[in-house]
Amino acid sequence: MQLQKIGPIIFLILQHALTKRTSNRFGINYMKGSTLRFSIPPRILSYFSSKLSPVTGLFEFQGPIYNLIDHSSRKFNYSYKIQVAEEGFGIKLQNGTWTGTIGALMKGDANVIIAARTLERNKIMDFTIPYAYIRLFFWTRRNYNKNNSLLGSYQSSTWILVLLAFSLITLLFYLNYKRVYRFQRVLVMVFALALEEAVPIPRILWDKIRFTTWIWLTFVLVISTGYKSQLIASLTRPGSLGYVPETFAELASRPEYKINFHHLNGAALSFFSNNSLPVVVALRRRLVVKPVLDCLTEAFCIERTACLTWDFMASSFMASNLGLSPNSDREMFYRTPEALYWATISIVFKRGSKWVRPFNFILYSYTETGLISKWIRDSHLTDRIEASKTLLTNNFKSRISPPKVLYCPFLI
Repeated sequence: MQLQKIGPIIFLILQHALTKRTSNRFGINYMKGSTLRFSIPPRILSYFSSKLSPVTGLFEFQGPIYNLIDHSSRKFNYSYKIQVAEEGFGIKLQNGTWTGTIGALMKGDANVIIAARTLERNKIMDFTIPYAYIRLFFWTRRNYNKNNSLLGSYQSSTWILVLLAFSLITLLFYLNYKRVYRFQRVLVMVFALALEEAVPIPRILWDKIRFTTWIWLTFVLVISTGYKSQLIASLTRPGSLGYVPETFAELASRPEYKINFHHLNGAALSFFSNNSLPVVVALRRRLVVKPVLDCLTEAFCIERTACLTWDFMASSFMASNLGLSPNSDREMFYRTPEALYWATISIVFKRGSKWVRPFNFILYSYTETGLISKWIRDSHLTDRIEASKTLLTNNFKSRISPPKVLYCPFLI
């Protein structure tokens, strides 16, 4: 009985000692009672968003990044303030200063930011372990056959030539058979041969039409084989990847493609500005910078148009639109299988900051418990719910129904 009473007490003592040792080891004690100033862009799609409340006049925040800040502040007893940086993550100016959130960090207006790691940033800032991995892909629209009927295997000009050949063969057969069969019978005979059916031909007439019959059967064999192959392929997987560029190298070699580019004044822009790879240089000359909504909408709605952006930006856009638009289908859109550039999203501090170790511990703990993955999934679900409300309140009079619902009236 005494062991049953003493056991829980010993367990609590050991747990407290282990927790205290862990807190001291990772610098968690530094956080208690501290106030951290975060500088974050107003919106990073599903990861972070802010809006001004008409009631309180203050910003309201949501998204996985905000959930991490708010949850960890309550868990580890620190307070925070979030400053919205309208200039985004920021770029380095010619005079050596930075704009956006990085500028706020360098000036001391903020002591914590969220950013992607680059070589240039790594020289002046300390990064925690990655919060998320992001990749730079391009999206484009698959060239689907606009005629998905039984006649879609060949172009209209090919079918016209087939009909012309059929008429010519029918005429030749009729000229040889007109004394024996009526025209309707000859028409059925030629059509039956086209379907590879057995057709009885009188021996007295066989010598006259043998060569013609062989020509027609050979023609039918070639045409029917191509037709069946195309039909099976279109039914199995509509559209063909052969008509769209599958890699960045192919995209760079296709001058007829318009290349839209969306970035956040950060790692993607730095990558294209400072890279000398031939593929990157070829793409850079044709980039048209656009907001993410316009970039992806044009890529999904207009043929021979591609959009270069981060995967998490496109994923958020798809979560809000592609499952809800009345005539859109995820199978219509192609994403290159290989990323042009990888980057890591981390919590960032000035060089030598004492907050790096505590936030490394927080990120590791929240990743291992699955909280970060859950917050990202919940954020995508919220996007779908908001988009469904927009669909119910708009009549789709334009291509895009505000605020961010994709509608392409000319999609297949």
